[in-house]
Amino acid sequence: MSDESQRPADAAGDAANEVYKQLEAAHSGYFQDLQTAWMDAQHRFRDLQMQFERDMDAASREADPNEAAKNVMEKYQGEYANLMKEADPSKGYAAAFDKYRSTIKDLMAKAEAEHLDVATVMHISSSLNAVATHAAVLNWSGPTT
Repeated sequence: MSDESQRPADAAGDAANEVYKQLEAAHSGYFQDLQTAWMDAQHRFRDLQMQFERDMDAASREADPNEAAKNVMEKYQGEYANLMKEADPSKGYAAAFDKYRSTIKDLMAKAEAEHLDVATVMHISSSLNAVATHAAVLNWSGPTT
């Protein structure tokens, strides 16, 4: 066979491979963004807890440790209640889904359907299913914008 007869198949394979690479990046990026949203919230709670422990330690050395501990506890409870409202990772989850959906939209708009092989279509389907399932479980309800 000559090189000429192989070029269309190679072009189709290259196109499918490029779609797969972009899909994999979008898929991995979605789950990394979920992790980042969760970890950001967890770090903020950990930091608050550590500050509370330092404040309680300092309170134990005050002239009236019971009163100082009571004040520390009241401050901590107020800060914890505020953090529960502010550190909600659901906004990060929704943003991760929006980013994934936008990437997939662009990817599909650029992809030439005749160059997508069965395996690539299966990967697209699998990624969409996995991401949609996670988004539904995380109570994503619509675009953030």
